[in-house]
Amino acid sequence: MRLSPERSPTQPQPVRLRGWAALALAILGLGAVPWTATAALVAPSAHPQEAAAAPRGPVLEPVEIRAEQVANALQSVGLSADGTAPIRIGVPELRRQLVYQFGSQALDSRKVDVFIEQERAAQIAAGVSPERFEIGEQEVKRKVEEALQSVRDQYPTLDPAVVLSYNNIDIRNLERMTRQSTMFDIVFLPENPDEWPATTAEAIKGRMSEAFVTQLKDGYAKRQEALANMTEEERAKAKQSQGIFQMLLRTQVQQELNAAAKIEWASEGLPVEVAMRINGRDIPVAEVYADIESSLTSQQIEEARRWMAKCALLEAVLQRAGKLLSEEEFAPLYEAHVHPPGESVFPMETVIRQFQKFPSMDVYRQYYRLLASYERMIAGELDDQNLQAHFDARGNRLLNLGTVDAELILCAAFDFEQNRWHPDGWKAAAEEALQVTEALAAAEGSNWDELLERHSDFWDPPAPTQAQAQPNAARKKNKGRLGAMNRNEMLQILGESDYRIFLEGGSVTDEIFFALEEGQVGGPYAGPHGYYIVRILARNAPTLARNLAEANFRETVRQDYLATRFSGFAAAACDSAEVE
Repeated sequence: MRLSPERSPTQPQPVRLRGWAALALAILGLGAVPWTATAALVAPSAHPQEAAAAPRGPVLEPVEIRAEQVANALQSVGLSADGTAPIRIGVPELRRQLVYQFGSQALDSRKVDVFIEQERAAQIAAGVSPERFEIGEQEVKRKVEEALQSVRDQYPTLDPAVVLSYNNIDIRNLERMTRQSTMFDIVFLPENPDEWPATTAEAIKGRMSEAFVTQLKDGYAKRQEALANMTEEERAKAKQSQGIFQMLLRTQVQQELNAAAKIEWASEGLPVEVAMRINGRDIPVAEVYADIESSLTSQQIEEARRWMAKCALLEAVLQRAGKLLSEEEFAPLYEAHVHPPGESVFPMETVIRQFQKFPSMDVYRQYYRLLASYERMIAGELDDQNLQAHFDARGNRLLNLGTVDAELILCAAFDFEQNRWHPDGWKAAAEEALQVTEALAAAEGSNWDELLERHSDFWDPPAPTQAQAQPNAARKKNKGRLGAMNRNEMLQILGESDYRIFLEGGSVTDEIFFALEEGQVGGPYAGPHGYYIVRILARNAPTLARNLAEANFRETVRQDYLATRFSGFAAAACDSAEVE
C-alpha cells in the first residue's frame, strides 16, 4: 500500500427516506444512521482505482513499513532516526480493523443482541414465561413486506434494494433486522407501559421524567379505547404516529443501555480474535467478519491498510518524541472526553459516529489517543497569540458560521441512481474533468453555465409520493448550484467528514472555504464521487461577532487549532515516509 496523494472512492450521500417509507422502517426499528465519507484532493492524473468487489474470502496481506520509511517520517519532524525498526501489522489485526471500519452495523447488531439476551434471561429468571419471547415467522415476513411495499409506494421509480442501501441497509439482512427489532420491543418496550421492565422505566425516567412515565401508564387504557372506536383510516394514521413515538422511546432506551454497558475494544487490550467485549460477553472477529467479507471491496481493504499504516507510523513518531500517552495515562482522559459531566444535547457517541463520521468507537479511540499525545507535543503553542492568529486566518470563516456561495461541476465516477460505481468510472471522470477544465480555460470561464448544465452529475433523488410528509427534506444539490452554505453544511452535502479529512489529509470543502477566494475557479479536485471543479460566487461575512475572551469559544478555537495542526503533522510524516 502507499500513503500517497491517491485516495479511495467512498459511499455517496444517502437518500434520506421521507414520508411513510421512512416511518415504516422506523416502526420496524430499521432507521439506520447512514455513514458517508469522502476522498481528499488529488490531481486527475492520480485518480483512485476502481472499487472492485473482492471475492468472498479476499486474500489479506500484512501491512509492512520498512525501517527507512519510518526513519524518513521521524526526520521530517526533526527527530532522530537512530535505531529505527520496521513496522509489521499482521493479518489478524487487519481483519479486525476491517470489522471496525466496515462492519459497524454488524457490531451494533451484536451489541443489541447482547442487551436483548441478558434482559430476556433476567426476566425469565424472575418468572416471565419463555413463551412471551416467541416470534412467529409469518409476523416477521409480514413486517418486512409492509416495509418494502412502503418504499415501493414512496419511490416507485427506484429499486427498493437501492433505496435501502442508500440508508445503510442491506436488503438481504432486512428479515434478520426486523426479527431483532421485534424482539427488542417485546423485551424492552411492550405495548402496555405497566409491563415495561425496570431497565426501560428507569431509562425513560432518566431521559424524560417520572411524570412522563406515569402519564403513559395512566393513559394506556384510554388510548386503547380510542383506537377501538376509530375508522380503519384513522387507525392507520394512529399507527403511523405510534411508530414514530415508539422509535423515539427505542432510541432513549438504547442510549441508556449503551451508557450503562461496559464495552471494551481492541485498543483496551482485547485478544486479537475478539472484536468487542460487552458486559463480559466476547464478540468474535470471525463472526462479524463473516457478515461483511463477501461485500468488501478491494478499495475498502486498501483504506483499512492505510488507516493502520498511518496510525502505526504516527504512534512510532510520537513514541520517539516521548509524547505518546500510555494506556494508563490515556484511559481516564478518554473516559472523561466521551462521558463529559453535565447536560449535552447529543451523547458524544452520536457526535463521533453521526457527525464526525468515525465508523466505530474503537477507530475514534485510536485517533483520539494520537491527537491527545500530539497535544502534549505542542502544548507550548496553545497560547492566546497563536489561537488568535488561527482564528483570524481560519476560525472566523469556520466558527462564526461564515458562508460561501459556490457552484461545482461534478464529473462523477459514481452512478447515483443505482448506488454503484461506473465501470472504469474514475478514468472516465478524470478525462471528462480535464476536458471541462480545458474548455473553461479556452473561453476564459464565460461558458461556465453551459458546461455545468452539460457535465455536472450532482443528483437529487426523486421526491417521495407523499411529499407533504417531509418537513425536513434534504437540501437539493441543483446540479451543483449549492447556494450559500457554512462549512458543516457543505461537508454534509459533499459527503465529507472529520474522519476522512484526517485519513486523506484534506477535503474539497476546505479548499472551497480556506484556499479559494471570491471569483476564483479551482480544481479539478478528486473528492467523494469523482472530480470537482469549483467557482466561488460570494463569501458572506459571519453572522456572529465572537472573540477569544469567551471561555467556551476559546476552547472551540483551541480544539480546531489542535485538529488542524495534527492533520498537517500527520500528512507531512506520512508523505515523507511514502508508505507502500
